[in-house]
Amino acid sequence: MTISATSFFDIPTHFQIFYPIKETQVRDSQIKVMPEYQCLTTIHLGSYKEIMDAYHRTLAYAKENGIILTGQSFESYFISPNLIKNADEFVTKIHMVICQNP
Repeated sequence: MTISATSFFDIPTHFQIFYPIKETQVRDSQIKVMPEYQCLTTIHLGSYKEIMDAYHRTLAYAKENGIILTGQSFESYFISPNLIKNADEFVTKIHMVICQNP
């Protein structure tokens, strides 16, 4: 599923919902292999309402340390609303893709 939106960089982007799997024999146009990326990552603990704070802190860290990002990012949900109801206990890993050839 792809949804059009604007990212935190104010550039057009899209979202894809995915589930990690080790491998599959199923051939389907909806199944895609993600390329390998080098990423700057952070763990956000708590509600999605405050997740932008984690993005801003990670962007500031990248800038302070001369890390150039592509503008692509994705999230992995370790503890989400599918597992628990208390939003303060959500655990989300934010991945920001690092430029390989700045």
